[in-house]
Amino acid sequence: MALIVQKYGGTSVGDTDRIKNVALRVAKCRAAGDQVGVVVSAMTGVTDGLIKMATAMVFPSEYEGFGAPVVEAMALGTPVICSDRACLPEVADDAALVLPLELDAWATALEVVASRRDDMVQSGLARAKRFT
Repeated sequence: MALIVQKYGGTSVGDTDRIKNVALRVAKCRAAGDQVGVVVSAMTGVTDGLIKMATAMVFPSEYEGFGAPVVEAMALGTPVICSDRACLPEVADDAALVLPLELDAWATALEVVASRRDDMVQSGLARAKRFT
């Protein structure tokens, strides 16, 4: 199952480009035969529960101001896969799978997480404590 979580704030909820982006991702997942769940602007408690249930928090960001989503996922005990852009390598350190934004690099990322899950969870929890 693919789960797409979008957090929108302020007046951007109805932004046409964002709506098209989510619709395109849902269509691609369905075309690939995946069941799709979409959560838009979920309350924090709901979003936290969904992140806890995830195999990994996948964050292929090109720009991130601080890396709070990475720290939040680690604090919830969810392994993190993130890009090597902006502050993410420094925030994630060795507690996450940090990858370049190249398709081939991400192709087996979930398999890597499956083989290292317990270690990534423990490393992530310890890393997140450094930010709280």
